[in-house]
Amino acid sequence: MAPRDALDAVAGIVLAADLSLPHASYYRPAIREKCFDGALPLGTIHPLRDLSRVALGIDIDGCVADGWALSSLLRDPAQLLADVTEFMTLRAGDVLLVGVRYGAPRAHIGSRVRVSAHGLGTLAFTIEGGAR
Repeated sequence: MAPRDALDAVAGIVLAADLSLPHASYYRPAIREKCFDGALPLGTIHPLRDLSRVALGIDIDGCVADGWALSSLLRDPAQLLADVTEFMTLRAGDVLLVGVRYGAPRAHIGSRVRVSAHGLGTLAFTIEGGAR
């Protein structure tokens, strides 16, 4: 799939929070730290828009914790989608995360987290304990 055509296959855009438990190595597969109930809260699907204009914000317990624009990514979302489909088949309902940052802010059990982007609304949740 060519990058110029890649986004034609996308149904929409959704806010997501890719949660991880703290772990020692970013590069070692962190199965236990990534695969737990509630590890990927998702918002409502919205019609696709110009992704280069999407700016994300994260608040933790009412304080700004991070923010960035998708225009700052190393690969734009269309190129990423084209690259991924070179080795992987995506089907209706699959989600490709874009904009996940290394060194993302840390929340703790009981923290209230809010992920937002203008025109995409807000994804709000509380960090719960008991992940195994």
